[in-house]
Amino acid sequence: MNSYYVYQYLRIDGTPYYIGKGKNKRAYENHGKVGVPKDGNRIQFIKENVSEDEAFSTEIELIKYYGRKDLRTGILHNRTDGGDGLSNPGPETIEKMKRNNALGITGMKDKNHSAETKKKMSESAKKRGFSDEHRQKLEDASRSRRGRKEDPEVGKRRGKAISAAKKGKSNGHEGMKHSEETKKKIAAQAGWKHSDEAKAKMRAYKRTTEHIANQSASKKGKPWSEARRQAHKKRKGE
Repeated sequence: MNSYYVYQYLRIDGTPYYIGKGKNKRAYENHGKVGVPKDGNRIQFIKENVSEDEAFSTEIELIKYYGRKDLRTGILHNRTDGGDGLSNPGPETIEKMKRNNALGITGMKDKNHSAETKKKMSESAKKRGFSDEHRQKLEDASRSRRGRKEDPEVGKRRGKAISAAKKGKSNGHEGMKHSEETKKKIAAQAGWKHSDEAKAKMRAYKRTTEHIANQSASKKGKPWSEARRQAHKKRKGE
């Protein structure tokens, strides 16, 4: 559907400071650190009623032509090269992404995908499935690793790397304590091992679609404890 457009925000001197692509009211909505001109005459539509692909290509061409301030190549406040997805983000944008990722903040906070977007995501996910050949390679690789013992030094290095990555981060259990009954159960399990029969069952076990659905249903609707809720808020930076 040719309902997309390409627009630009102009400075008082008439030079553009932002190039964008969108549809509906996108040109008039908040753009984060890039201010929307209060004077409607400084919002100009370069192309209208074009396909999404044409809008993308035009956006990319104009950003390349005027250049970006964050990369010191031009006059625009755009922080990517335009087009579909996050193309060539600047240093500040990369740092912000790392910071948000550490805090568990995503761009979809307080937002919902439209039915059309959900459908596209579903269709895309179905196409990403492993081929039979790929599955066979994974199975062969897994079979070849069985029984191998890991080099102790490799295990130590991995353990140190994991510890360093988790240092200072919430594990979601702040303020939570085991009851005396739970402590006794944990102590009683010291040295406990699976029986050979149990191990054989686990190796042969395969998760079915029905099992996954039942697991999900069993957890749905269960309220969080106050301690878990506070830990979640802390991770989100609230």
